[in-house]
Amino acid sequence: MAIMVGKTALIVGAGIGGLSAALGLLKVGFTVKLCERSNSLQDVGAGITLRPSANRALHYLGLYDVLLDMGSRPPSMPVMHYKTLQVLVRRMAVVPRPADFPMMQVHRADLIKVMADALGRQAPDAMRFGRYLIGFDQTDDSVTARFADGSEEKGDILIGCDGVRSAARAQMFGADSPRFTGQVAWRCLIPMERVRHLVSGCPGGTYIGPGRVFTRYPIRQGALLNSVAFAQTDAWRGEGWSTPSTREELKAQFAGWHGDVLGLIDQAPSEGLIKWALFDRDPLPIWSKGRASLLGDAAHPMLPFLGLGAGVALEDSVVLARALAETDRIPAGLQRYEAARRDRSARILLASRVQGEIYGRADPENYATTERPSADIALVEDYDPVSVAI
Repeated sequence: MAIMVGKTALIVGAGIGGLSAALGLLKVGFTVKLCERSNSLQDVGAGITLRPSANRALHYLGLYDVLLDMGSRPPSMPVMHYKTLQVLVRRMAVVPRPADFPMMQVHRADLIKVMADALGRQAPDAMRFGRYLIGFDQTDDSVTARFADGSEEKGDILIGCDGVRSAARAQMFGADSPRFTGQVAWRCLIPMERVRHLVSGCPGGTYIGPGRVFTRYPIRQGALLNSVAFAQTDAWRGEGWSTPSTREELKAQFAGWHGDVLGLIDQAPSEGLIKWALFDRDPLPIWSKGRASLLGDAAHPMLPFLGLGAGVALEDSVVLARALAETDRIPAGLQRYEAARRDRSARILLASRVQGEIYGRADPENYATTERPSADIALVEDYDPVSVAI
């Protein structure tokens, strides 16, 4: 195994993908420069699901045990009728078979903090804030990133982890034209003490109505209820991840629904109710050029309907580190990384698209009475980024 001591990695974007990539590359010997456009780490977001494959990646990075103490084990997740609360499908969130690193749900801010703290201990000088990428140049031997503040950083490799509107991706492959799905999502976190009486003894669950879905589950050991709603509407198409919304706007989308759902919306915080329009992008056929590549949403921006975006980015990071440690030539290592990850991430991206379509046309009056998995469970649960062939 080749260890990349003396090599420098430029990582653009300090979200889940960028932080986990930094930790993975440090593990195989790189010096890391993590360049973030904001002036501080962003802890926006709400609950995220970490399935066994993601938790294997976290264990490789040395973070799993810490997060296990913070996270919540997923409850059962019945699918219910939007007006009557009749259970349409009795679905278990946890796959009923042994797992070495079972699924958990955490607050995104907690995951970001755990990763950032680990990075601070291992590489105190790694972070560079206020660095908005405007372009990069590469030669056979190095890559130089240029930022809006006039600064530059030079390294041996550049990994674009800068999200769905990736500047790195745009330079490498041109600006894309995402398609609006006709759906808008809302998210919020509600203190459980306010709404315990509204969740009928089962804090996890999904309500299905015509063109609407409302999902809830606990995080932070049950102290918070993570709530996410999806609605088909053309009333707004902003792609920003953190546009403020109001209870009144969200209640209007769910008019006529059961009082428990409307009661949850009434308890949403006046600050912290966020909306974003859902845009779809096709899988990229190529991720890498020379010494530059992409990771996470920059490579495979997927819709949120399966809750797998964070986990797939964690998988990417481990495979990237392993692939680069297996060769002494960076472009060859990036090709191995891409070859190992591209098909899997594309399958999950497309499965997330299909799940969104299923939700969009759901008919609660004729909903399935037995569970039909929305994605190949083995595709998600059994994958091991630490041992998969590269």
